[in-house]
Amino acid sequence: MRARYAAYALGKTQYIMDTTAVRRADEGVWRAEIKRFSAYTLFHSLEIRSFEDGESVAYVTFRAGLTQGEVDASFTEKSRFIRRDRWYYADGIRISDEHAAQLPDLGPG
Repeated sequence: MRARYAAYALGKTQYIMDTTAVRRADEGVWRAEIKRFSAYTLFHSLEIRSFEDGESVAYVTFRAGLTQGEVDASFTEKSRFIRRDRWYYADGIRISDEHAAQLPDLGPG
């Protein structure tokens, strides 16, 4: 999770694509979307709120502190990762800030 956040912050588009479980049909468009997001976003913080480990599926709930232009674009998400030869991002759901505040804070780590 931290590696993917850092890859977005550093514009490491290929890493994001390589660590996503499902490839998109039009990789050129996908690559451009990732580059545009990384270029126009300031990445301030990443807080891991919870982690649910499993042999083939794991979940990470996190809060990403982001700014796009003058707009706070921060969000909280529960991401699902699947294990094949390594861990891949499968999908995620956004969580309201009210619900996210109730999750335990695991602190830095």
